[in-house]
Amino acid sequence: MLTISTVDSRPIVYMPNPLNHDQRKAACLAIAERLKDLAAKRCDGSISQDEFIAAVLEIESNEVTPHALTLTASNRADGWIVIRLKINSTNQICASFEFLPETGEIRHGDTTSSE
Repeated sequence: MLTISTVDSRPIVYMPNPLNHDQRKAACLAIAERLKDLAAKRCDGSISQDEFIAAVLEIESNEVTPHALTLTASNRADGWIVIRLKINSTNQICASFEFLPETGEIRHGDTTSSE
């Protein structure tokens, strides 16, 4: 097992064997919590937009892709930022949330949708 650190000093553990569906979903939910923590930091001004983007890209590279997940982030016209994590093998959304940096609001999205 190989462990490295990320921007926020939390360990990332890579497993040499592929994860089964339940393990991948658990990894997805753990990654989503890390992304929500980053969103909260972005909302309270602890990190800048550039720092937020850099940290999300690092999580995507070091955690999302190796676990056969896909991360999407989009800006809606009303200012909300939507974050979704999908399991590649099923295209099922395993975690989803949106946040509004200007107000600090974070809303949990639909985790059963297959968009």
